[in-house]
Amino acid sequence: MKHGTGYTTGYTIDWRRLLDAGWWHWVVTIPLLAAHATLGAERTRPCFEAALLLCVAMAVFARRRTGKPGAMAVQVRVAFAALLVLGLAPAARWFHWVQLAGMTSMVAVGYCPLERLLSLMPWNHDGPTTAGLVLTTFLTPPGCGGILRPIERGDAPATARAPTCSDESPCGLALTPQMIDPTSAGAGAGRTARLRSRADTGRAGWRFGHEKEVDDVIPAGK
Repeated sequence: MKHGTGYTTGYTIDWRRLLDAGWWHWVVTIPLLAAHATLGAERTRPCFEAALLLCVAMAVFARRRTGKPGAMAVQVRVAFAALLVLGLAPAARWFHWVQLAGMTSMVAVGYCPLERLLSLMPWNHDGPTTAGLVLTTFLTPPGCGGILRPIERGDAPATARAPTCSDESPCGLALTPQMIDPTSAGAGAGRTARLRSRADTGRAGWRFGHEKEVDDVIPAGK
């Protein structure tokens, strides 16, 4: 499968997720929302309230960590909290099941449907929202962000064991200062890449829900 700068040959466990506050947010929310959705609203109201309060708290945390009220990490959590509340309506209970599916894919492989949907909003990208853009946004394979992340063909053995995370998802929110590897020994050798959205940088250029921008160039072999 084509992915990033190469082709995915498999997946490896990304133990750095254990230091990702955003990843743990979704991990904890999954059983809370699952209990609320399956056991009934009245019996599991504390579960719903805990999920909602956690989401609001993480939105505040994301705002403080990024320093930007419009950062994608903040947008995702504000939208998620709004959907939680809307899902209380009898006709909208299915919202919670969709949220559960999205959280599961985010936790597992880093595919965040809500983030990709938000990337198509007018305030997050310039130009028309075409059918091609929508298809590309939703069908592009995920990169990093889940407990599993891809290994690309051409990666050196060391990189294959711990591939460079050059497309971190804003759905996560690392506790460590920088969870993106500073260098790559494989096909992406000699550069440091970081994913940025217009929401995070104030610049246009969304691509697949992300904007890749090379921050620094390190000569190969140094």
